[in-house]
Amino acid sequence: GLRLYELLSAARPGFECVHNRLYWTYQWYLALGAGAHGFIPSSHGPIRYANVRSVRAYMRACERNEIPDAECNVVNAIEALEERVLTGLRLSNGLPVDDELLHAFGANARRLSTEGLLDIRSSSWALTPAGRGLLDRVVLDLVAGKPG
Repeated sequence: GLRLYELLSAARPGFECVHNRLYWTYQWYLALGAGAHGFIPSSHGPIRYANVRSVRAYMRACERNEIPDAECNVVNAIEALEERVLTGLRLSNGLPVDDELLHAFGANARRLSTEGLLDIRSSSWALTPAGRGLLDRVVLDLVAGKPG
């Protein structure tokens, strides 16, 4: 009764991992705890951050009402598009495609479709059974346009 909903994850319908799905659908998530990572949408571009790894340093920062982050960076527009491709193609339902993705990678998607690695649907791109084992290659070819 398990259904593959992500490249390496299966569950009964309705019991998919909500936490991991946030990663694959490029939604925000908070970093709670020492060493945790977070992702927040922003008008300047998505912000990716990580908390300090040391439990003591994390607790000291929290006690002082300070933000316990060790790293923080804004993801630029090109990186954001590439990350959407990488994470979205992991899903069995595929990557939701908008005009921005079509403009940036549409020609590469059509080429990968003719190679039998990508299924172009009306509103999404999904890996074919052959493409599932070649995710890294498909993503690189899609975003870089390099021939296989």
